[in-house]
This record gives sequence, structure tokens and C-alpha cells, in this order.
Amino acid sequence: MTSRAGSLIVAVFLGGFSLVAVILIVILTGGDGDQDGSALLGTSLRDGDVVLLGEPIEIRISARDDEPVVRFALLVDGTLITQTVADDADDSGTFSGSLSWIPDRLGVVTLTVEAQSISGATTTREIRVEVSDSLQRVRAALRLTVVSPSALQRLPVTRPVGILVRAESDDPVTRLELELNGITLESVLVQPEESGDSLFSLSYTPSGEGIVTLRIRAFTAGGNEGVTELTVEFVPDELAPGEEEDESPDEVSGENGILVIRNPIDLEEIDFEAGLTIEIEIEAFDTGLLQSIELYVNTLLTQSVSAEPFADGSYRVVLPFNPGAPGAYTVEVVAISTRNLRFDARVDITLREPQDEEPPPDEEQEDPADRPQPDLIVFGLAVGESNTVVVTVQNVGQEPVGPVQILITVIRTADSLLLAEEIIPLVLGPGEGRLVQLELGLTDTIDITVIVDTANTVDEANEDNNTLSGVFEPLSRPDLVAQELEISEDGLPIVSLVNAGSDVANGPIAVVILFNGVAVERLSVPQDLPSQGTLTLAGSIVLEGGGQLSAIVDPDNAIAEADETNNTITIEIAP
Repeated sequence: MTSRAGSLIVAVFLGGFSLVAVILIVILTGGDGDQDGSALLGTSLRDGDVVLLGEPIEIRISARDDEPVVRFALLVDGTLITQTVADDADDSGTFSGSLSWIPDRLGVVTLTVEAQSISGATTTREIRVEVSDSLQRVRAALRLTVVSPSALQRLPVTRPVGILVRAESDDPVTRLELELNGITLESVLVQPEESGDSLFSLSYTPSGEGIVTLRIRAFTAGGNEGVTELTVEFVPDELAPGEEEDESPDEVSGENGILVIRNPIDLEEIDFEAGLTIEIEIEAFDTGLLQSIELYVNTLLTQSVSAEPFADGSYRVVLPFNPGAPGAYTVEVVAISTRNLRFDARVDITLREPQDEEPPPDEEQEDPADRPQPDLIVFGLAVGESNTVVVTVQNVGQEPVGPVQILITVIRTADSLLLAEEIIPLVLGPGEGRLVQLELGLTDTIDITVIVDTANTVDEANEDNNTLSGVFEPLSRPDLVAQELEISEDGLPIVSLVNAGSDVANGPIAVVILFNGVAVERLSVPQDLPSQGTLTLAGSIVLEGGGQLSAIVDPDNAIAEADETNNTITIEIAP
């Protein structure tokens, strides 16, 4: 495949202990070979990001290509973790999808995101991130977000462009720089009275038409540095969207609007006291007229207000929030414009009990046994993909758990025979639960018992409610396995497959043949394949020369299988 250079545009939102990021990678001809493929690929992390051990990360992916994109996949340190079928293209021809990853080890991890087109061509991007068990380390990392203009936006070449950047860090930002091809175009010093802000403005004047990648750097008082890139395309005025003279500003505004919560900051910890009022400070830009601004706390609607915009069309609103008790709170603001566009922002905060002063020596000390504690329970025994054991672990106690590594054990109920043990990272607030899939594939119906925190790593309020017993019944599913691939004497591909599952694979059964990464033929037979049945398909296109030959069984995932990871076979053909 052709080697391409990748440029990044980043939008990162750290909500609660979960991280959602959006990075758009623009593939340009030539370059340093950090990107393989020909698609325009967008993923959700960037080199140098810091993520929290054990906390789920939603990785959003977008891709644009000359042909339809059909599948996204995620590999961690070279191991396939998950894959998904791409959603249908939107109006701009962009295909999207979402993958989930739970960091399960400390240190630097290499993520590889793949986008596969219908021809079988694959575009990949490698991203190295740091996994930390320190919430302070995650919060201290400087994260930059280009919030305006949007990714790959077409802008008129005759006008300067204003760049709005959001910086998230506990350390005040002192300077921002705008670079192009290693040359600093603008350097902005942040005044002390502005250092508490999170939104900063830069400006760039285009010198001609074409795609431009701008690098934005931010520096903090503590010496931290954050970097992100913005890629836009400058076109003649008549090609830039929203430039028609007969459209009013109100008709074209809002498409690239943003809503931010300035106070409180994400992941902030606040001492709770009776009668506490937290002022939720909200700002909105380029949204058009807003008909409502709603405040949700832990998904519950608490306020809905309307407000008048300032002269520049922006909004600044303060809504009071009165928490009734300590704990973890998700604060979300949703604004709806008169054009029915939705804008939202969220932060996660923790209200902690204030630490009491050391009592005088003559006062009775509190018994540690009387203090609130976490309490782990396990419930909801289910069957996952590849017949894995899936349970839900919940903290029903009054104190948070983790980050901590806990041991989960699965035994046969009849005789306590150990079937599997697995250590998982865990972070749970009071009342929070998490779905856990254990890498134990069972093929027979069996009574099992799942034990959470087997080694008693977590000091709990109740140590007697950590087990769950039930009947595990494997799913009856087919399993199409690509067994053999060869070339006949006259150069035709021949692929053999077997249904290794316990149920019938309902036809039609399809196979895509790829030669040197390009799909050359699609084979299909309109028949069912019974359990343990075999099938051999021969192609009709003669392959010439040497290279890599692959076959993908059920390329569209039309058949729900017990194992979706064994459908591909690859061989090398001598010239």
C-alpha cells in the first residue's frame, strides 16, 4: 500500500473518569510513512494522551474514501481487541463507528486503528498513549481541543480564519503558539487574569488555496506542553459553504457552534457542606438563537431556562446547583437552537466530606469499623461473544473503589473446581456498576460460581456477598472457519471452510478473495452449512504473479457466529 503522511485535528473531552476524544487524520500524498492506506481516517486518541487504568474509553472513528468503508478494528499492542461494522455515510460521505477499550495495564500502550474499505484495502494509524493509575497524573496532562473551525472545513481563501482552542489542565496556561511547517506564525502570551480561562483565540491568514495543517502549542506555568493540529481546506469564496449572500446569519449559524462549562472544571473535587451552592457557568458561541438551556444532574433535568444573546451572538449563563449530599455527580448542559440543533457539554465532579481537624487527645476516636466503606457485589450472569462469561460488578457501598486490581474467580459449583482466574482493574463510585467479560469460553451447560475480589484486596462493608451462582448455557451458534486456501494449476483461488459451531449457518455464505490487498472476487453460494459441515469454493479469475493471497469468510458479518475472529486466512504465493 502507498505510504501517506497523517495530520491531526483533535477534540478531547474528559468526562468523569471516562475519556472521549476525536482526532481527524488527513492523509496527504508522500510523507513519513506513519500512516498506511488511502482513506481519510479519524480516530479518538493521539500520541502522548494519558488515560486512567481500568476506565472505559469510547473511541470514535470516522473515515472518508473513494469507495465505501465497511469495517473498523482496534488492536492493542498488536492484538485484536474489537471490531465493528461502519455506519452508513453521512451527507459529507464520511463513515463512522465506535469502539470501546478498557486499559488493563500500566505504561505506554500502542493502539492500532484500522479502517477497511469494501475492496479490502486497509488504512491504519498507530497511536501511543500512557496508561496511569494516578488520577492526578491524568488531570495534570495538558489537553488541547480545536473547537472551531471544524475538521476539514472548507474556508474562503480571501478571509482570515479565527481559531478557537480549548485547553484543559490544572496548571495555568501561559503561552500559545501557532505554527506552519515548523515556522511560528503567532505567539500569544496569556495574561495572569486570563490564565483561569479555558478558551483561547488565534488567527491565521491564508496565502493561497489548498489543504493547510496548522500546529497549535500551549505551555503552562509548570512547564507542561500540549500540542494539537488543525487541518482545513481553503477554497474560492463561491465553494465555501454558507457564503451565499441571500442567507441571513441566523440561517447559516449554528452548524459549528460550541457549548462549554467554565465552572466547575471537569474532575474537580469540592468539599461538601450543608447549604452548598455551586454556580454552573455556561458559555455558548456560534450556536444561533437558543430556545432553551437545560441543566441535568446525574441524567435528571433540574432546570430549563431561556436567555438573551450578547451583541456578538454568544451566551453567558450561570445556573445554581444545590447538591444535597456528598458523592459523584455528572453535570450536563444541553442547549437547543431555534433551528433544532443540539449542543451539549458535561463535567464530572466529586463532592467530598470535609476532613475534620484532629480531635483533642481526650476525645474519643472514631472506630474505623464505623466508617463508610465500599461493598462489591456480582450479579447478572450472561453469555458473551465466543461463549465467554459476562457478569456485572457493582459497588453498593458508601465509598468509592479504586483504582485497584482485583481478582475474579470462576469455579464449578458442584466440586469447587477452578475454571478460571482473572485480574481486572476496577474503579467504581458509590452505586456504580461495570460489565465485566471474563476470558473463559465454555462449550457445555454447567453450574458455575463467580467470586469477585477473591483475594480480599478491597476492604468492604460486607465480605459475604461477593459470590454469584447460576447455570451457564453456551449460545448455540455457527462458527465459520477459513481452513485452507490454495491456487489451482491454472491460477484460480480455492478456499475451504468448515462450520465448527453448534448450529446451522444460514446461507447465502460469502467469501471475498483479496490479492495483494485488493479485492479481486466475491464468491457466494445460496446454501446453508450444517454444524461440522465443510464447503469448498473456487474462484473464476486467474491470478498472475506472486504476492499475498487472502480469503475473508462472511465479510459482511451477515451470520452471527460464536467466534468472529477466525474468518480470515492468508498465504504467500511465489512468483
